[in-house]
Amino acid sequence: LEKIIDSSKEKNEFQTEELDNLLTIMMISIIRHYGIQTGKPKRSTELCSEIIGYIDSHFNSITRLEDISKALGYHYNYLTSVFHKTTHLSLSKYFITRKLEIARQLLSQDGKSVTEVARLLNYSSTQSFDKSFYKHYLICPKDIKKK
Repeated sequence: LEKIIDSSKEKNEFQTEELDNLLTIMMISIIRHYGIQTGKPKRSTELCSEIIGYIDSHFNSITRLEDISKALGYHYNYLTSVFHKTTHLSLSKYFITRKLEIARQLLSQDGKSVTEVARLLNYSSTQSFDKSFYKHYLICPKDIKKK
C-alpha cells in the first residue's frame, strides 16, 4: 500500500502504469483470498472462481487463453465476457498478471533461473519474458534474482 501511495504522489507514465499493475495485483489477491462477492448470479461467480482455480493449477500448461475455455467447456467469448463483467478485469490481464506473480516468486524464493522461469511459464523466448516482466514490474527479472 505504501508503494501505491508513493507512486500516486509522483505522476509520470511509468509510475502510472506501475500503479495500475499494483492495483490489479491487489484486486487479484482480494478475489483469490475472499472470493468474488457481487450482485451477479451465483453461476457467474462460481464460473470465475473455477477459471481462477484452473489458472492457478495449470499456469504452466496454458499456452493460450483458449486453452482455458476448452478445458472448462465454454465458448471463449462467453468465458471472457463473464469474467470481465464479474471481476472488472479482462481475462488476459488477469492471466498475465498471475503468471508474472508466479514468475516473481519463482525467481526470488525458489531460485530458478530466468531461462527456467520463461520456459516453465510458456513464454516463446527469454526476451519475450524479460519484456513482459519489465513492463509489469519496471524491473528486469535478473535483478529480482539478485535480491
